[in-house]
Amino acid sequence: MRVFFSKMTKKEDRKMISSIPITLPVLEDSERLEYEQIDWHNYRKLLTMFEKDRSIFVMNDYKTIDQLEEYMDYQLNFAQYSFKRGAADWFYKNKKTGEYIGVFNLYDLSKEKLNDNHKRCTIGFATTEKHREQYYTLEAIETFKNALFNQLDKNYILSYTTKENVATIELLQRAGFQKSEGDYIHKEYVYYEFCR
Repeated sequence: MRVFFSKMTKKEDRKMISSIPITLPVLEDSERLEYEQIDWHNYRKLLTMFEKDRSIFVMNDYKTIDQLEEYMDYQLNFAQYSFKRGAADWFYKNKKTGEYIGVFNLYDLSKEKLNDNHKRCTIGFATTEKHREQYYTLEAIETFKNALFNQLDKNYILSYTTKENVATIELLQRAGFQKSEGDYIHKEYVYYEFCR
């Protein structure tokens, strides 16, 4: 039996949730891309995009309907209202054809001012197999960096992946991210940061 965040009843489970959603950037089209926030009306497109993707680096949450529904329940019913773990996802699409190219994740959005946590966030992304290595994701990263710095006043963006994901590591470096020397709990990942 699955337990969805939207059905949380324990008081302690709900105390980190605000009735006011987190502040999200408004994304303008970039050179080749337009952006569409993921919600309950369009989330199944993720399954269409990634269900048959053989890449081990694409989240399994996008590959089966059960996992996707649990992921979206968390994102839309908890994360968008969380004081410390705010999150949202966007599709990036070809603005000429409307074709869906990838998904961009924004998370670890915090309203907490301790240690400047409200000035930090984390990003992730996945690109459909046929659109990889065409710099669409780099364009999306640049769009989000600009929006995060200019609209949300962030100073620090983190992204991480497994050590084996060479393509993502190279992409992050191309986008100006530097390998982080911070001490993180999960040693199986490599962490990259971009500071304003």
